[in-house]
Amino acid sequence: MDDKFGSIVNAAKNLGEQAQNIAEKAGNLAQVGADALRSLTDEINELLPAIRSAGYAVQGVDLDVALPPKVSVHCRLLKELSEDERAALLASLEGRKLVSTAVSSLFQVAEAQRRLSLGTLRPSDVILEVGVSPAVRVRYREPEAPAAS
Repeated sequence: MDDKFGSIVNAAKNLGEQAQNIAEKAGNLAQVGADALRSLTDEINELLPAIRSAGYAVQGVDLDVALPPKVSVHCRLLKELSEDERAALLASLEGRKLVSTAVSSLFQVAEAQRRLSLGTLRPSDVILEVGVSPAVRVRYREPEAPAAS
């Protein structure tokens, strides 16, 4: 009986040590997450003016505080830039990888919006997702009907 009790005590002790290790790792992940969020916030603060310079209006920002964190920037194309304006903007962003990649993606989306026809659906907004898996989504919706007078 003492052997069984001793093995139960050892198993409980091992579980306690494993739980402590998991808690320490979770604490480390939370710190990594906080550091990543600070870094991502700094990059977004650099990105927003570049988006505006690329001819887009920023309509909102969604912040997902998770592991890993993600930021979604909602924009709408206001005006297309000429090739020269695009090249000049991209040259000014040289060395700022995230910002230049995001702006390049927005330029590609503008091209696709011009060519893609989906019946009566029109591009309503572009969602630029910044995080571990960056992405660009374009939402097509029915145009809003004018309000009745």
